[in-house]
Amino acid sequence: KVNALVASIAASSPTAISVGRRALATIDGLSLEAGLEYAQRVLPQLARTQDAHEGFRAFNEKRAPVWTGR
Repeated sequence: KVNALVASIAASSPTAISVGRRALATIDGLSLEAGLEYAQRVLPQLARTQDAHEGFRAFNEKRAPVWTGR
C-alpha cells in the first residue's frame, strides 16, 4: 500500500505537490474558517498553472499527462 501511494504521488504534478505541501504547512494551526479562506485563494492560482491545463487536456484526450512543473 505504501509503494502504491508513493507511486501515485510521484506520478502527480510537481506543481500541485509543491503548492499542496505549502498550503498544508500554512493552514496547520489555523481555524477551520481561516484555512478554508486560504484554500479559496490558493486553488484558483493552482488552476491557472501549466500543469493544471495539461492535466485537463490529458484527461480529455484520454492520455497520461506530461508534467512540466510550471
